[in-house]
Amino acid sequence: MVERTVLPPEHPDGLTGVLALLTPESAGRATLTGPDGTRLELPGEVVEVLREVVAALSQGFAITVAPHQTVRSTSEAAQLLGVSRPTLARLLESGEIPFDKPGAPPPGPARRPAGLPAAVPSPACGFAGSDGGRR
Repeated sequence: MVERTVLPPEHPDGLTGVLALLTPESAGRATLTGPDGTRLELPGEVVEVLREVVAALSQGFAITVAPHQTVRSTSEAAQLLGVSRPTLARLLESGEIPFDKPGAPPPGPARRPAGLPAAVPSPACGFAGSDGGRR
């Protein structure tokens, strides 16, 4: 999969109905119906991304879709979180942010510490050090 930019439609106001169907307040679960009539329930993460994409396109913004690895170096993770690398390293070492080490068995059930913002990657997303090993 490669990075791809999609321009907004010529008449973005036509997306209002789509956006209404993707609002969190909509009753029930969102489904996708294929050309053959097959219906699949969409996972919440997919609905959330679609909602953000449609909202941006409806406001006339272009959207860039780019796949990313779930394992990041400490430098990449620090940049993503908007903190310095030393600050992130301190948070990791203190246990405030859980992380994985490649090749090591998981320590047990992964849990997000209480009060940790949702923007912080969950324990399933590891942070790799600049030497390639996770810290």
